[in-house]
Amino acid sequence: MKTESIVKTQQGTYQCVASNEHGRAITQCYLLVGEPFDEPAGPPRFLKCMRDIWTPLGRDVEFEVEVNGYPLPELTWYHLDEKVLEEKNVQISYITPTKCQLKITNVSVSHLGSYSVEASNIHGIVRTTASLNVGKKHSAVELPKLSEG
Repeated sequence: MKTESIVKTQQGTYQCVASNEHGRAITQCYLLVGEPFDEPAGPPRFLKCMRDIWTPLGRDVEFEVEVNGYPLPELTWYHLDEKVLEEKNVQISYITPTKCQLKITNVSVSHLGSYSVEASNIHGIVRTTASLNVGKKHSAVELPKLSEG
């Protein structure tokens, strides 16, 4: 997409979808319209890291992160150390230029396991990791009390 001039009302998330008989690819970005400024260069840093999620099968879940750094870091999501590819039940979306979420609908056994997101720019790479688990979060186990007698 190319434009000669841009206005504030054009700010937001833009998505490009390419499809053919072999499949579909989706990419998106967030366009921020504002005054030019000189921000000091800096490596990526997570302001909000991923957290472990415990859920019953069939529910919808969201992993969310927030990053900063300049230039704005590029985010890459992984499941079991393989790059996440968007599909019907797995979507990546930018809420703001610095907040991104991975949404999984109708969680199945194939969705369980370790997830991570890598933030990178010319100054470095950082990663945060969490897991998607079935059931309820485990709390400290209380041992039964023994009575003498």
